[in-house]
Amino acid sequence: MIFNQVFSKHECISLFFAFLDFLTPFFSPAAIPEFCAVIGEDRAGKLASSANEDEEQAALRSCFSALMTCDPDKIQTELQKLVDRLTAAGGLVDDEFIQ
Repeated sequence: MIFNQVFSKHECISLFFAFLDFLTPFFSPAAIPEFCAVIGEDRAGKLASSANEDEEQAALRSCFSALMTCDPDKIQTELQKLVDRLTAAGGLVDDEFIQ
């Protein structure tokens, strides 16, 4: 499936955050290369190393701002890479979630 033919920019952003919500209990955001490619490694690192709630909130705001100003084609490309990588890793992605 090619995301840019199926989903709008807003749907891709929602899916990207849904995947991030699913993955963060298991992985640091900085360990998700597709996330880092969209928001930048420095922001992902700050989010991962947040020492308290205030730092985490500031890091989340920065990540959200980067996501909102990112080229929509880049978001679609990185989301497709994430889905492909997780699917290849043993079916970590539920087909119903993608469709």
